[in-house]
Amino acid sequence: MAYGMAWLVKTLVDAGTLNVSKMHYIGHSLGVQAAGLQVSQLFFSYYICLDPAGMDFKHENLNTEDADFVDVIHNNYGFLQRKIHSPIGHVDFYPDGNGQGRQSGCNSFGAY
Repeated sequence: MAYGMAWLVKTLVDAGTLNVSKMHYIGHSLGVQAAGLQVSQLFFSYYICLDPAGMDFKHENLNTEDADFVDVIHNNYGFLQRKIHSPIGHVDFYPDGNGQGRQSGCNSFGAY
C-alpha cells in the first residue's frame, strides 16, 4: 500500500501536476509507518504523525531527517502499549502527560 501510494504521488509529480514540497502528509498509527516507507521515494515538506505505531518498525520510522518539519502527537500513550513513546520529531506533543496516568474524568476503559 505504501509503495503504491508513493508511486501514484511520484507519477503525478513527474507529470508536473503535483508539487510535493507544498504538500503535508498526515499519518495515524500504521499510516505513520507507511510514510516511513514512502520517504525513500518522496520528500514531503511537513509530516504530522498521530500515535505512531511501534510494532517492530525499527527501520521504517519517521525521524527529523525525513521532512523539513516533523510534528508528532503521542495521543493514546497507554492504550494497548503498542505506540512509539520516545520523541521522533522536531516537536513531540504528549497531550495525556506522557502516560503519567489517566486524565481527569477517565476512570475506566470505557472512558477512553
